[in-house]
Amino acid sequence: MNQERWHEILELISSQFKVLEKKKEPYGKGREIRGEKESVIFTGHPLGRIKLEFIKRPKVLEKKIYSHRRKAGAEIEYVLSSEEFVYQLLAFRWDPETGEWVEMEPAGFGGK
Repeated sequence: MNQERWHEILELISSQFKVLEKKKEPYGKGREIRGEKESVIFTGHPLGRIKLEFIKRPKVLEKKIYSHRRKAGAEIEYVLSSEEFVYQLLAFRWDPETGEWVEMEPAGFGGK
C-alpha cells in the first residue's frame, strides 16, 4: 500500500458508495512516533457502514534505549527517516448491536 493506491481507493469509493465522512488528522500520542491518519466512512457496501483508515508515519531507522541504574524506567529514542515512510491500511465495519467499530481481517473485507 502506498499513497497513490490509497487515492485510487478513495476515488473508487466515491464513485461507487455514499461517503458519509472524510477526515485527515495527526496520528500518535505523546512521545510515540508521529504521523498522519486519513479516514473515510461510507455506506452502501453489503457489509453495511465501513470505515477505512490510512496511516502514514516515518520509517524507524534506529531505536535507542537508555537505562539508568538509579531510575526505575528507561528512555527510548527513535531515529526516524525524513524521506521513507511506512503505510498501514485498516478496515472497520459498524456493529449496530454494540454501537462500535469492529476491525475486519483483510480476508473478510470482500464479504465472503
